[in-house]
Amino acid sequence: VLHQFGHAGRMEPGDLVLHDGGVTSDGGYASDITRTMPVSGSFDGRGEALYDIVIDAQAIALGMMRPGVAWRDVHHTVGRRVLEGFADLGLCNGDLDTAAERGAYGLVFPHGVGHLLGIEVHDMEGLGEDLVGYDTEFQRSAVFGPSNLRMGKPLREGMVITVEPGAYLIGPLIDRFRADGDFDGFWDFDRLTDWVGVGGVRIEDVVRVTAEGAEVLGPPIPKTKREVEEAMA
Repeated sequence: VLHQFGHAGRMEPGDLVLHDGGVTSDGGYASDITRTMPVSGSFDGRGEALYDIVIDAQAIALGMMRPGVAWRDVHHTVGRRVLEGFADLGLCNGDLDTAAERGAYGLVFPHGVGHLLGIEVHDMEGLGEDLVGYDTEFQRSAVFGPSNLRMGKPLREGMVITVEPGAYLIGPLIDRFRADGDFDGFWDFDRLTDWVGVGGVRIEDVVRVTAEGAEVLGPPIPKTKREVEEAMA
């Protein structure tokens, strides 16, 4: 569970609300858009720190997009950036490149950076994710975190895909990683546990791959911290 542990919570100042939703267009196509908002109307503290990591990671992903770029590589680069952000907060320590290669970012970024979108929210995945999102050259990782990436093969012009990096503090997942022992000395599990109350952040847009790069579809929705705060004022 990424960002919802029950339905009896009460929104309090300092909390973040993550809204993941969409609509169906008149032509029958789906959308899938996420925004994260501070209950108080202003970002601060740990929630703001997570938001800064995620919005920067999304910008990196959008900047990488163009035909021929493997979506698996975009995911890995975003995961590496998320690790860097957590290292800056003192929550992990060590060789980030090696840790990223081993999938350390799966602890705080356990889902894929995006998926194909079309008539269905997860386009054509009824045929099987591996058949749609992978091929003989680009196959699904067996490492937790990267293994949840729904598509890893290269982008093609005209593809419509979500771009949705995230950063989460999930108690049961922290416990699992601690028990596994694979990242002892890299993650500071005690400090991570202390951060669990902040919840998580995801920012997601629907994006079309163009010949030169990427185009975010639809009218702009507040996304920068300033835009979100102004919309909530």
